[in-house]
Amino acid sequence: MVEAHTVLGEQVSMPVQIRQADASSALFLVDAGAASDLLAGTGLEPLTLWPGKAVLSLAFVRYIDGDLGPYHEFAFSIMARQPGRKDSTGAYIHWLPVNQSFTCEAGQSIWGFPKLMADIDITPDGRGHRCEVRVDGQFVLALRIADGLPMPAGAGGASIDAYTPPNHGQLKKQRWPH
Repeated sequence: MVEAHTVLGEQVSMPVQIRQADASSALFLVDAGAASDLLAGTGLEPLTLWPGKAVLSLAFVRYIDGDLGPYHEFAFSIMARQPGRKDSTGAYIHWLPVNQSFTCEAGQSIWGFPKLMADIDITPDGRGHRCEVRVDGQFVLALRIADGLPMPAGAGGASIDAYTPPNHGQLKKQRWPH
């Protein structure tokens, strides 16, 4: 039996298929105390690779062909894990703006992702991409990431555990990408 959800009057069958997309991401070392503050109340702890430093990930994705339609997405996440469980490492998705209302609703209602509507411009920029995010017309951030190593077509994508903010006191664990 195929699991399905109704989103804005349309059926969304699981698993959602992404046939074509491109993504860029950057990892930053940040203060572990600040990351712990961001994770307060989630039951998670930041992944620390060096004493006092946690890992922040910024990523943008241009979904070209998928079951949720074409859209742009920006992800702000902290690499985290459940205390005492080294096998639980994943990304705590703190902020996930998108530029299409259908995927915004699907992300919120099906997976519990903290999606919100934003203007997201992803533009090729020489040997990389530039992403700019605006919310309610206000500039939030711009990020340029140089091209890395391309993945061969058909190689499949990576997926990791993704933790979403607690809803009614319970942290949700998903596989990302959705």
